[in-house]
Amino acid sequence: MLSLFEPLWFPFDSARWYLFVVGTLTALVSGLTAQVRADRKGGIAGATSGTVGLLYIVLAFGYTDAALVLAGAHAVLRTLQILRAHNAILEVP
Repeated sequence: MLSLFEPLWFPFDSARWYLFVVGTLTALVSGLTAQVRADRKGGIAGATSGTVGLLYIVLAFGYTDAALVLAGAHAVLRTLQILRAHNAILEVP
């Protein structure tokens, strides 16, 4: 949605700064949360929201095409990680 409506918000410096700050805070907090989660799927969820924060930063700099390519690659990577992560119930013999 942000890349679609870029002509509306990109001319405003305050909107770009806000997007950059929110993206940075999201990436930092979610990245740290992903590192300390005990379960695999919780870690993947934290890493996913951290990557969304990084995509906000890329959009704040105006690289909308790069953000869309990165979002597609991110979707493929996280889908494979979720499919390979087993549930704790299946791991108990």
